[in-house]
Amino acid sequence: MAALAVLAAGVALPGLEEVSWAAGVGSFAVAVVALVVALLSGPRDRPPSTAVPGGRAPEAPAWVDDDPIPVTRVDPRALGVHAALPTTRREGLPSYVPREVDSELDAALDAAGDGSQSALVLVTGPSTAGKSRSLVEAVQRRLPERILVHPPEHADLTGLPEWLHARKDRAPQGWVLWLDDLDRRLGAAGLDPALVDRLARANVIVAATIRQDRLELLRPAATGDPDTLGTPVLRGPALRVHRDWSAAERDRARDSGDDRLMAAADDLRFGVAEYLAAGPRLEETWLAAAEGSNPRGFAVVAAAVDLERVGLSAPLTRDQILSAHEAYLPGPPPLPEPVGAAWSWATEVRSGTAGLLVPADHAGTTWRAFDYLTTDAPIPDATWQAALHLAEDMDRLVIGASAYVHDRADIAEHAWLPIAATGNTRAMFNLGHVFYARGDFDGAAEWYGRAAAAGESEAMNWLGRLESDQGHEAEAQRWYRRAAEEGNTTGMVILGLQLMEDGDLDTAAAWWRRAAADGDGDTAAMRNLGVFLQGNGRLDEAEQWLRRSTADGSPRSMLSLGLLLEERDRSEEAEHWLRRAAELDEAGAMTALGVHLHDQGATDEAEAWHRRAAGNGDAVAMFNLGVLHSARGDTAGAADWWGRAAQQGYAPAMFNLGLACKEARQFAEAEHWVLRVALEGDTNGCGGLGELLHQQGDTEQAAFWYRRAIEEGSLHAMVNLGVLLSEQGRPDAAEAWYRRAAEAGTAHAMRNLAALLYKRGARAEARRWWRRAKKAS
Repeated sequence: MAALAVLAAGVALPGLEEVSWAAGVGSFAVAVVALVVALLSGPRDRPPSTAVPGGRAPEAPAWVDDDPIPVTRVDPRALGVHAALPTTRREGLPSYVPREVDSELDAALDAAGDGSQSALVLVTGPSTAGKSRSLVEAVQRRLPERILVHPPEHADLTGLPEWLHARKDRAPQGWVLWLDDLDRRLGAAGLDPALVDRLARANVIVAATIRQDRLELLRPAATGDPDTLGTPVLRGPALRVHRDWSAAERDRARDSGDDRLMAAADDLRFGVAEYLAAGPRLEETWLAAAEGSNPRGFAVVAAAVDLERVGLSAPLTRDQILSAHEAYLPGPPPLPEPVGAAWSWATEVRSGTAGLLVPADHAGTTWRAFDYLTTDAPIPDATWQAALHLAEDMDRLVIGASAYVHDRADIAEHAWLPIAATGNTRAMFNLGHVFYARGDFDGAAEWYGRAAAAGESEAMNWLGRLESDQGHEAEAQRWYRRAAEEGNTTGMVILGLQLMEDGDLDTAAAWWRRAAADGDGDTAAMRNLGVFLQGNGRLDEAEQWLRRSTADGSPRSMLSLGLLLEERDRSEEAEHWLRRAAELDEAGAMTALGVHLHDQGATDEAEAWHRRAAGNGDAVAMFNLGVLHSARGDTAGAADWWGRAAQQGYAPAMFNLGLACKEARQFAEAEHWVLRVALEGDTNGCGGLGELLHQQGDTEQAAFWYRRAIEEGSLHAMVNLGVLLSEQGRPDAAEAWYRRAAEAGTAHAMRNLAALLYKRGARAEARRWWRRAKKAS
């Protein structure tokens, strides 16, 4: 500790700070405000009841099969499970091999059935990972007495809850609504969180699958990134089925006795389900054709792949696919084969499983590419134009979203303008986002305003953001409040944050509680509510909310939970959650885990996590690395890390860097950094700047900064101001400051007060203060 010898004690400085926690009890979450792609063709708002107005019997959907079928009687292949490679010994589907995800699927279906979580159980993974088979088996295992409802891809589901509720006597145990390849159904289905809630009230569990790449395109993001997209029904958790099988899963396949499963398990290049569906063989055949004898066949399949990739959900006719294929023809030589030969080649069933193009109906009038076939190649302009030409209104929303994430805002605008003109509020909202991203904030406000006027609450949030960007916080809060009052949970979360900044914590917490309790619950609201309750000492309730907030896999929620458990002295659990969050690249969790491990004595691993966090730009980790270097005497290394953190504006690092510069007698540099901290109102910064100026003889400015530090509650500054006043020959004023700090328990103040009293002749009182100082030291 730096010392200035005056009387019997020195100027008391705070010295170098210790390793610090990244975010105390956890940082408040900034709510997601992301572009939401509306995939709804039916009305957006439905009454909460499943009853039919006027007592009328609900009209049966045109596609419904009036003969109820229990889920256990359904052939999995009818629900989207791929056919398997036949052999001379076996054909049909092999027996099911238990997967690692089975226990999670069982738990999710049980929770959906008892109402403790969403009625939508969503399973994701790449094509041929086995997600449809795993979900079918789980449904048949956990819900054997429920009745299956399996609509075609084009079905409008908005009237289904009422129809099923009216026929509840046919399904005493309830229904299962099967939606394989959910992304292909979203436009026609009208599926949104409100419809899922209505289905739940009709005793329906929705079992759905979606390919991982489509989920990543359509799911609302977990950040405030203005370039993100999403459809609200996909906001909840999804269970992941991996294409690559674990060693234990492969062992179970080998033990099955099925020669196909045994061969698949032994081929470590591919997942078992991937091998059985012949995906790699079909892909190899397709790609080799570009430079082989079927270049037109390759182009036909490529056109079908990309037309679905850009967002056309419905299967296409032969003529529609052929109309787009020429953009994929390789240059001659060789000349492409005739169209008829190319079509026959593309639709030929191979390996006993499927063709490169597969029929979507029994008559073979519509087709789509085998879903294993994918490409990351740029999408030709001609394909975007062909897609827009073929698109129905419901497809234009998804095509626009796909164009937007492929950096084709021009195509997105072209896709959305026609349906915005017909009154589609989500298209209006999305156009607002196009204008926002290009910096045309007036244009953005116009489109957001139109959507908000039509009742689109997400547009209200973005109008609030526009106002906030311009510093109009009161107007921004008005828009967030409107969104919140419309039931928008994002608006509730942001409004809570603004109210917190205004000091109205109780009202902020009330909005977070409302958002957390809404439907499936907003996990950002749960996290904020948990952090608020933790700060108020209500640790049991805080832990409940923070645990719930981890359901969506958010690393920030895991970090907050880990910090709470650390506070509750549950070290092992805390490390589990901190490590999970750190492994998901949450920099704050890396830093917190580093501190935790340091406290446990695992210094090498602690430093490794700090370095990883610092590599991700975390200033607290940089600061802590400086502390670690300082502790082992590496002053240059410490100053380097504090300098990096100081450049990011981290006040403790600026302060420590200033002290390091002072020790190196670089007074101008020291004053620069400590002044920056002081100007932020930091107590240590104000006191430290006072001490530097004091040493340089600028007593007037030193006194000013000491008093600023005292206003922030610094006892050290009281002592130092007393020293300065004593130097100026003002012992009575010095005594007053020493006494204030001494009575607050500061040993330095007690010693200085004792020395002053002794010099004055009050030796009995002086001895009392020296004894107190000795006990306090």
